[in-house]
Amino acid sequence: MDGESPKPSITTPRLPDVNHKGHNGFFDSVAQTFHGKAKNARELNPGASKLDIEHIEDRMLRDTMERHRFVGDFMEIRGSYFPNLEEMKEANDAPETASALLAEIKGMRQRHRDDVSTLYDWQTQDYLAEAMDQYASKDDAITLAEVERFYQTLHRPDIPSQSAYNSQLEALRYGHVKTLIPFVRHYNEVLSKEQEAKRRRDNHFPKNLDEFRKLPNKDLQYKIAKFLTLDVLAQDKLLQKYGWTWPKLKALDDQWNTNPQFKIEIQTVVQEWESNNPTTARLHQ
Repeated sequence: MDGESPKPSITTPRLPDVNHKGHNGFFDSVAQTFHGKAKNARELNPGASKLDIEHIEDRMLRDTMERHRFVGDFMEIRGSYFPNLEEMKEANDAPETASALLAEIKGMRQRHRDDVSTLYDWQTQDYLAEAMDQYASKDDAITLAEVERFYQTLHRPDIPSQSAYNSQLEALRYGHVKTLIPFVRHYNEVLSKEQEAKRRRDNHFPKNLDEFRKLPNKDLQYKIAKFLTLDVLAQDKLLQKYGWTWPKLKALDDQWNTNPQFKIEIQTVVQEWESNNPTTARLHQ
């Protein structure tokens, strides 16, 4: 009717292919083939012409060959490694610390950078060889239209030479990130536990001079000693900074005010620490 706004057309949205679910955008053709879920060119492109299907099949075959060569090259340069019994025992007995995990993560990132550099070198060589092959495959002295069409068929613009290079780099990057993520998560968990344990240790204050001397955490020992040497305003700032409370420090503060020998020892701790750790000492000011 006149004056009525047209009704919007209702179309069924295209649903995502379930074969791609859980792959983060990386289609594992090997796994699909293994499980009998791989599709041929006609199934992937039901509306394509016979000529287009031939081109797609050629591209799929070429991509498969490129992946095979890419994996073979990396297996050759990386090789295979399996630790012996001594190495496995040493790795199993080594304490799991955040610093050790961080060193492993840094090593993995450095190895990935080396792999990317190697891949770039290979791709540069391949690109140069392909460019020289294309240059040598055409005789500019021949101007026949049939020859030109044949040449363009061999080097179709719909198959850019860079596409395989980008795919290789993305696959390498994805494999690296997929391997790295569990290490980073575990590192964060271990680091969080270590920080919590350190926080509990820092909140455990010695009750007397003997406990103060036996403190395993020398950084905490310096913080307490420095606290006792400051005036009231500076002490209040440190109480807020470290989350301390006066009752925990009262026993040492009483000895600081009544025991001259303890006061000398505290001053010695502060002087020795600040002379050996000038940068750290400034951070505790």
